[in-house]
Amino acid sequence: MELGEFALLAQPHENTMTYFAYGSNMLTARLLFRCPGAEKIEPAFLIGYTLGFDKRSRDGSGKCTVRRTGSPSDVVHGVLFTIPQSQVPSLDRAEGEGTEYDRVLIQAKTKNDKTVPAETYIAKEAKIDRHAIPYDWYLDLVVTGAEQHELPHTYIEGLRKEFP
Repeated sequence: MELGEFALLAQPHENTMTYFAYGSNMLTARLLFRCPGAEKIEPAFLIGYTLGFDKRSRDGSGKCTVRRTGSPSDVVHGVLFTIPQSQVPSLDRAEGEGTEYDRVLIQAKTKNDKTVPAETYIAKEAKIDRHAIPYDWYLDLVVTGAEQHELPHTYIEGLRKEFP
C-alpha cells in the first residue's frame, strides 16, 4: 500500500474525531479502556477494501488491517465512533500511529447509504507478514465486537472461519 492513496488527515470536527473501528477496537469495552469518552455512532462499512490479520505485531502474532483494493465487491464491516480530540493521542499510541499503522481518512458507508468521512488505522506495508496468525484471544475480541454491534451474520461467520 502506498500512503499516496490516502489523504493525510484534517479533522472533520473541531472537538471530536470520527473513527472507523474494524478490528479489536470494535469491542466497545476495549475502545473505552483506551478512550473513555468514545461514543458509538453506528455500524458502517468500507467498499473497495479487504480485511487481513497479517499486520505483524511486536510479538509476531497477526493483527487486523485493511487494504484498499478498489473492487466494489470487497467490503469491510466495522463501527463508527466519535473520539474526543483530547483522547486521540491515546488511541494513536495504542495503535502505534506512525510506526506500526498510519491514521488515514476514509469514506465509510452506513446502512442508509450515507457516506461518512472517518479516520482509521492502516498497517504500514513494512509491517505486513502474510504468514502472521492472530492469537485466539485476539480473534475472539474481533468477533465479539462484530457480534456486539450486530454486523452482518455472514461477515461474522467469515471472521470465525478465517482461522478455525
